[in-house]
Amino acid sequence: MLLLASRVTVERPLVQGRSSFIISGSRTYLDAVNWEIQKVRGSYYIQGYSFGIYLQVRSDLREFLCR
Repeated sequence: MLLLASRVTVERPLVQGRSSFIISGSRTYLDAVNWEIQKVRGSYYIQGYSFGIYLQVRSDLREFLCR
């Protein structure tokens, strides 16, 4: 089975050397493949795809906790 997917990830510092973030997202395109099959064969169209978003923030909390 053919499965098309896309993914993007961005990682950047918030404060150089102290904190950063990562955001990532992905999506599959199973619905686009099924749509093409339905057009060619005239068969039943099954809608289906998945997506996800992930966010992570990292920080050095020692300067806040050790005051």
